[in-house]
Amino acid sequence: MASAVTLKLNRGNFVSPRLKRYDGEPASPIFIYRSPKVGVLLLHGFTASPDEMQDLAEYLADKNLTVFAPLIAGHGSNLDDLASSTIGDWEQSVTNSSLALKEVVEKVYIVGSSLGGNLAFYLATQFPDLFSGVVSIGTPIRVRWQRLFKASLNTYGYFKKYQRKLRLFYPLSSHQRGENYNPFMPIPSVRNLFTFIKEITVPSLKRVALPTLIIQSAKDPVVDASSARYIYQNLGSGKKQILWLQNGAHALGALGGREEKKDNLVFESIYKFIAEN
Repeated sequence: MASAVTLKLNRGNFVSPRLKRYDGEPASPIFIYRSPKVGVLLLHGFTASPDEMQDLAEYLADKNLTVFAPLIAGHGSNLDDLASSTIGDWEQSVTNSSLALKEVVEKVYIVGSSLGGNLAFYLATQFPDLFSGVVSIGTPIRVRWQRLFKASLNTYGYFKKYQRKLRLFYPLSSHQRGENYNPFMPIPSVRNLFTFIKEITVPSLKRVALPTLIIQSAKDPVVDASSARYIYQNLGSGKKQILWLQNGAHALGALGGREEKKDNLVFESIYKFIAEN
């Protein structure tokens, strides 16, 4: 029975054990078992949590797909946890989650939003035989105002530990933000993000051989839309496509609420990609 299937994971698989524990209730991973045939690993974005993937998880589960949205290391609790987490922690948490999901399904697809997309490409190059396809949503190669943003990191950023996000960087509704969303970013973590993009994502794209769907809003307020074109042009896969959106959303959670998920172009496109690959 589906209810009897559980992932062989504990809290230590999601957050590095050396990190300080959250005093309150941290965000929880999402796991919905539907079928042993196909599983979808849903990777949330930078400073977000699995809440961001809730609507897509429910949509895909309704299509009889098993879904797992893990909590990426350092996320979903307090900013000190995120500031203390390393690139290696992020990589290890998604690796553990991938291996755990593969134990209960035959085929695994990765869907990554923002940083989750960068981590998806990392997994695709490290474990190419483990996955059947990648969906990248708003994955950054460049962010808007990157030159100015990096200049600020390299000046007053050395005197501050946290930076408030601009209002346009995050959705307005509490549902879209999720309960564990935080409007601040630890500056050390932002530096880690840029390092990950430069040293891991960019060099690895040519080694991604899996079928890939790239989803990007032309008016994304956070990620420069040229990122999607760069990914497409440099991706090693011979089977790749871009879905351009005209809204002003960045994170997957801002692309549509529960009331519209049945007619959501993004969700439909993801399901179609999985069904065809």
